[in-house]
Formats: sequence, C-alpha cells, structure tokens
Amino acid sequence: MQLANLRNFKFSNFSFYHYFFTAYIGLHVTFSVLLGNITAFAPDEGLYKGIFSKLYSVGFTSDVLGFSGAWEPWLRLIYLPAKLLTYMGFSDLLAVRFLSIGCSALATFLLIKMAKDNGRDDRVFKAAIIAISFIPTVFLWSSIGLRESFLYLEISAILYFLSRIKDEIDIRNLLGLAISVYSLSMTKNYIFILFLFAFITALLVFSFIKRKRIVTHVLILSIAVMPLAFNPELVPAISSYFKGQVTKVDTIEIGDINNDGRCDYFEPCAKGNGNGQEIEEPAGYVATGGMTVHALLGELERDPNTIVARIASALGITAKLETIS
Repeated sequence: MQLANLRNFKFSNFSFYHYFFTAYIGLHVTFSVLLGNITAFAPDEGLYKGIFSKLYSVGFTSDVLGFSGAWEPWLRLIYLPAKLLTYMGFSDLLAVRFLSIGCSALATFLLIKMAKDNGRDDRVFKAAIIAISFIPTVFLWSSIGLRESFLYLEISAILYFLSRIKDEIDIRNLLGLAISVYSLSMTKNYIFILFLFAFITALLVFSFIKRKRIVTHVLILSIAVMPLAFNPELVPAISSYFKGQVTKVDTIEIGDINNDGRCDYFEPCAKGNGNGQEIEEPAGYVATGGMTVHALLGELERDPNTIVARIASALGITAKLETIS
C-alpha cells in the first residue's frame, strides 16, 4: 500500500502553501547553518545566545539587557524547544536560530490561516506573502536568534485570535489572545506600550460602531491591560515613554557618525554638533567606520576554513571588505 502511494506521488498534488513552506523553512535553515558562528549581521545575536546559555542555570535572573523584567519561568518555557535541540547535539547558537525560524514559520502560518478564514486568500495575498517573506532584511532577521521572530509570532497570534472573536464569547480564543498579549509584554516593553495605545483607540472606535458587542470589547480590553498587573516593569516603562515624548533636548554634543551609524573605534573630534541655543563644548569623540563590515571581516578571517568564509573568498567578498574597512 505504501509502495503504491509512492508510485502515485506527484509534486503537482501539493498546494501552493506546501511549496511555500518547504522553500521557506528549507532556505532559512540552510542559511542559518551556512552562517555558522558568524554574528556580524546582528551583534545582538551573541547577547541572546549568552542569555540562552545561562537561562537554565541556578541563580539566573532576567535583569539582563534584552529581557529586563521578564518572568524567568516564561523565558525558560519559550526557549524550551531550543533547549531540547541542544540535547540532540545542536550548538546553542544553532538551536536559538532554529527556534527563531520555527516562530517565524508559525507566525506566517497564522497570517495565511487568517486570510483563508476571511476569504482573502487570493493571488495578490500570495504574491505579497512571498515578497514580504523574502525581503533580505526580513529573511535575515527570521533566520538568526533575535527577539524579532518572537514579536512576529506574538503580533500575528494577537491578530489571528482577534479575527476569530465573533459576537459570542469564545473562551479558547480569549485564552489564546491573553497568552499572546502577555508574551508580547514580556518580549519588549515599549512595543507592548505602543500596542496598548493602538488597541485602546481601536476598541473605542469599534465600540461606537458596534455597540452590541460592548461586553466582548470590555473583555478584550481587560485582556489587553492584564499584563500591567503581572509585570511591574511595564508601569515605569510607560512613564518613561511619556516623559521621553515631552522632554525637549536642548543640546546634542556628538560628532558625525558615518557609514551604518555604528562605530568600531573612536577618534578625537575637533568640533561638536549641537542644536541648542547655548554655546556648546566640543564633542570629545566621533564614531567612524562601519561595525558590520569590520565585524564580518574579522569573523571571516578568524575561521577561514568555514563554508561561508570559502564562498566569500572565492567570490571576492573578503577582498572587497578589506578594501572598504
């Protein structure tokens, strides 16, 4: 029976999304493996790898750059799939990258399912999902171990569960929405704050348009503000956000930053730039050079026998980096 099924196997039997997700996951996994230990495209990736390496150790605290104020059991739960991969022999960096790819794929699946449920699964949508998924920046950030894949999944899940909440109160969808909102508040405080403002505004508008659903709207609003009661770091973050919006900076005493806005070393700066009306003291230093270029060149030269280093050398990329660095 199984042999007969194999004989009747045809790629034409696959739907568009079978091809899409096969290419999506395959290309992301291949790219993340080929990168090896290179983290020059996102220096923060090393930070999150370090957090993951210490996450399950005794005495770990979330008071670290990247997940400040996050609940430790929540962090251990979301990184659990990556931890299981390390038991199978994968390195910490590769495990975190595979988790990121999985989150991105699941987020994309939720968007596609939402489009199908609402009758928007047409050619325009399919073309858009391909174009957006394979934008170089989006593709890169979906393949490496940053928080962006978590954010993508959380926001996609919020939109998905909101789209499924109809006139009747569905406990499963409300629970899914609550988990998604809470997870977003733990991942990035300021993104949650912006989301909360937009959420409240949208609910007020829809409450006037569809007054019969006021009970559902109240429940949704309660879920949206729920993290404020469980995460004490959010209230100071909101206060700091408002303060930053109304505070006027009188002077800026910095030098010019060139290339990609990052620095690899500092040089004395003769004159500073300021936008205040008072006379400013000259800035002490100016950032020069491109951090990504120098970091990538250093990593390629450090491990010249890796696949990426050999490809870069064969294509002349390494020589080009040496010229512009």
